[in-house]
Amino acid sequence: MGFGAAIRSSFRNYFRLSGRASRAEYWWVVLFLFLLGVVAVGIDFAVFGPGMLDSDAGGAVALVVMLQLVWLVRPSEPGANAYGPNPCGEGA
Repeated sequence: MGFGAAIRSSFRNYFRLSGRASRAEYWWVVLFLFLLGVVAVGIDFAVFGPGMLDSDAGGAVALVVMLQLVWLVRPSEPGANAYGPNPCGEGA
């Protein structure tokens, strides 16, 4: 699944709370949201730069980002679960 197809699929299935996304679809959406976040942070720095740079929250923000990354890269559950079959197969 390519970048555009993954984004379209995620927007189509956003409010449908059943089933699972494939690993490729998930990571394309993560990349899309990361790029949106970079753009948003760039706009924030452009508009609120001096105030944000003086805020002393750098270490706390870095810790939260690192914990989220560790959580995101862990392997999925093998087999089916309450949300449906594993899109990567039984042994994934």
